[in-house]
Amino acid sequence: MDRRLNANVRLTKLVATIDILRRNYYRVQFCVVYNTQLIFALSLLGISLAHLQTGE
Repeated sequence: MDRRLNANVRLTKLVATIDILRRNYYRVQFCVVYNTQLIFALSLLGISLAHLQTGE
């Protein structure tokens, strides 16, 4: 009985660890996508402003 309880505790800890890692992965992925979109938008804005200044 004690061995089964120990195995269940280890399994629960493993599942909790996997859940935390998965949540962190999605958080990092969201940050990367958000930052990429932000950089792209700022680049387009910079290009537009440069065209306006040169008069093209």
